[in-house]
Amino acid sequence: MRTAAALALLTLAGCYYDRPNPWRTSGDVADLQAKTEADYALLVNATFQPPQASPPRLYDADLEAFRDTVLVSASPATLVDLRTQSAAKLAWLQARQADLLKQAEIERRDQLREVNDQIRVEWVRGKMIEGRLEAIGQR
Repeated sequence: MRTAAALALLTLAGCYYDRPNPWRTSGDVADLQAKTEADYALLVNATFQPPQASPPRLYDADLEAFRDTVLVSASPATLVDLRTQSAAKLAWLQARQADLLKQAEIERRDQLREVNDQIRVEWVRGKMIEGRLEAIGQR
């Protein structure tokens, strides 16, 4: 009887050790890896950007405001005065640019960039005034 009990106990003990290992994590590791790759795929995917019209190359909000307010409501005499003032300012800025070109490059870099931007804005403003004068027939 003791041998039968010992034999039964050994059989049960063998069955206990033959059952599936609850600490076997190879399946869990594979699932975690798959979820991590899915998360990385979400990070890599580009988000949808709605199409937008790009502004013109020489876009300036001040010029747009000038066009929409001053040019629309200015009288022909005022437009002629604006053209004269714009030409004078453009000549002054170009003279300032010529003076800056005589200085050392390191000293003039920031000032020259600012003057060049002002020249561009004033040149566009002058062209806008000319276009408005042509539109109203006061060339």
